[in-house]
Amino acid sequence: MSNSALAPGVVLRSPKREYTIRRVLGQGGFGITYLVDTPLKMDNISFKGKFAVKEHFLSMLCAREPGTSNIHYLPNSAEEVQRSQKAFIAEAQRLQKLGINHRNIVEVNEVFEYNKTAYYVMEYIDGGSLADYVKAHGGRLSWADTARLIRPICEAVAMLHSNKVAHYDIKPQNIMIQQDEDGLRPVLIDFGLAKHYDGQGQATSSIAAAGYTPGYAPMEQYTGLRQFSPATDVYALAATICFCLTGHAPAKADELNLDALCDELLTVGVDAAIANVLLQAMELRATDRPADAGALTASLFNGAPLQTIRKPRSGGGGGGTPTQVKDRPATTPETPATAPRRRWLVPAVAAAAVALTAIIFFATRGGDDSATPDTDTVRITTTETVRVEHPAQPDQPVAQQPVAQQQPQKQETTSPNSNRHQQTPQPAQQQPVAQQHAAQQPVQQPVAQQQNYRTTPRNLDLQVTLNGTKYYFCQSEWNNLSSSERDSIKKHKRGVVIDYNGVRSFVVKLTMERHGCGYESDNPIYFTWDEAMRWVNNLGSGWRLPNKDEGKAMADQYKSVCSAIKAFGGDRDPACWYWTSTESSASGVWYFYLYVGGVFYTFKSYHYCVRVVCAI
Repeated sequence: MSNSALAPGVVLRSPKREYTIRRVLGQGGFGITYLVDTPLKMDNISFKGKFAVKEHFLSMLCAREPGTSNIHYLPNSAEEVQRSQKAFIAEAQRLQKLGINHRNIVEVNEVFEYNKTAYYVMEYIDGGSLADYVKAHGGRLSWADTARLIRPICEAVAMLHSNKVAHYDIKPQNIMIQQDEDGLRPVLIDFGLAKHYDGQGQATSSIAAAGYTPGYAPMEQYTGLRQFSPATDVYALAATICFCLTGHAPAKADELNLDALCDELLTVGVDAAIANVLLQAMELRATDRPADAGALTASLFNGAPLQTIRKPRSGGGGGGTPTQVKDRPATTPETPATAPRRRWLVPAVAAAAVALTAIIFFATRGGDDSATPDTDTVRITTTETVRVEHPAQPDQPVAQQPVAQQQPQKQETTSPNSNRHQQTPQPAQQQPVAQQHAAQQPVQQPVAQQQNYRTTPRNLDLQVTLNGTKYYFCQSEWNNLSSSERDSIKKHKRGVVIDYNGVRSFVVKLTMERHGCGYESDNPIYFTWDEAMRWVNNLGSGWRLPNKDEGKAMADQYKSVCSAIKAFGGDRDPACWYWTSTESSASGVWYFYLYVGGVFYTFKSYHYCVRVVCAI
């Protein structure tokens, strides 16, 4: 027994009754749970009832007063402990109300303060955990047995989510199995990390959901949760189900190989449709999972459709010929080369829009005024609608209004998260290639040919600066260039253009910054925040660290950003933690995690990567 725990025989006095401690059931950083008994009477029969009591005890900030059961606070921690205790009571009272409404959530009987701390009394589940049950029944369960035990838990968590409560610590050890008159009754316990949220998704208490259990916690929980995240519980539920079916916990979120897990599930006889749902529920990014426990329940037990997957069906080894687990065809998106998780779960692809085809020519020049060779002529063929400039009347010469100063007509509509721009283009007469190339000379060029220059940025375009004028390529245009054509403008590339909120735009450099004295000598890409600021300030040319909002814009568009960076010849491994320039405190700063998605705060002394941006 821990020295911080109350000894057997100690009595706790609540407004209702006295509880005598018998032993410690569990202990963590936020509290201690005891088995207690108390005298009860039914009619004329007296007996001792058993209960579980959880004590608020922050192990890092509290200690026992010598010779007493009272708690005292460590220096300078009183305010934090008292704030946490107030939130502990509020969460317990909320759980008391919710437990009455669902038989598969542990029921809270009362909440009280004593010994200069707080306690809540729960029903004592006289049975083992789900982990014990699986071990006692051959080491793993069939899908039928698993569903019988887990479906009530999924429905209970769905009820929590509908009440804006997240558990954040679902695992086999926190599901108790009790035998009652109706058979086996699974009960979700241990709400030590649970959080309640308001209508805006903000936590209503100050207790930080800082703990997690490897194997059952997704990556976003490793860095701390700040808003309502039911998809975090969805991951844990799926991981718990996988434990039941395979007999062991899944790998940690950053090491999980979904291909291998899918093979294992199929090998032990799990239906492909069930495997589909489970593995989508364990996707790395929260936005790729079912939204909450209700959606997971509907797909697992009611057949509601989810996304399609492709996997190597090899009977357990991860090799073999790729086959469809479902009937619909799917494609596999690119993923960072070092990502430990192979991404075989793919959303259905929307039909591509039909757009006009344009053939655009312009000549690139080097650093001198010599004539441009024919090999520098760039042909861009696109199947997307091109947003172009219409600066003046057709008979006005270009010399009177340079391309860079042209103002677009407001005929088009754009979406801040789309590469598509719809417009009603003005018809133009097609010219032979030779005539169009000749028309690129800077003297008295007709505006009718200038409209083929695209000088307005679109989301996730490539920016190219030629002779002081900016031009933009989308990925399909870039892919249609020959190798020599790409080489001819390679030195003019700056980075991927990102337009977010339809208002502000910025350019992301295609390569990460590296320095000669890195945190890892063999891979010098990691900086402390102060090192990053000094390094970036010396880059010149307007490059800087992204701010918090720009970091979030990149993280929110993770797949598209990574795809564009790679398509335009950037880093092959763009999935990292990156610093922003936005400070959260004197010692803290915001960073974004491009692979998982999201913006988080951390200490400036940590070592993260640098991907710089500049104004458009």
